[in-house]
Amino acid sequence: MEAELTRWREMSVRTLSPQGLVVFALEGVLRRVGQAEAALAAGELEAAHVALTESQDALHAVMGALNPAWPPTPNVRRLLDFGVRRLRDSNWRKDPAPLAEVSPILRELADGFRRMGQADVVGAAAGGAPPRAVDFAG
Repeated sequence: MEAELTRWREMSVRTLSPQGLVVFALEGVLRRVGQAEAALAAGELEAAHVALTESQDALHAVMGALNPAWPPTPNVRRLLDFGVRRLRDSNWRKDPAPLAEVSPILRELADGFRRMGQADVVGAAAGGAPPRAVDFAG
């Protein structure tokens, strides 16, 4: 059953549009941020650390995959970089407050990409995929 679920996830990701991949990644980050908030509240610092570092990796992957020729890319990268910095701050301080700042921004970005028409958001330089392996499904 687990192998079938893994194959289904892989096929689902392969058939997503560039915008769909970004939405999928951002939704995965939002899930992990929720996991980190719960882990911090429960005093489970290692679980919070894992969720926050995976979230940072995913945001870096999205930043690296954005098409530099797409006009909104610089602004989207700045928002994602802000997200990475606040996730890092939360992780270093073991403080959930920065997560409350970044979650609405990531939600708004995901909604924007979800509503977007066809646009070349993922760059050819990145091969149309994130530059490193990141489990966006998390």
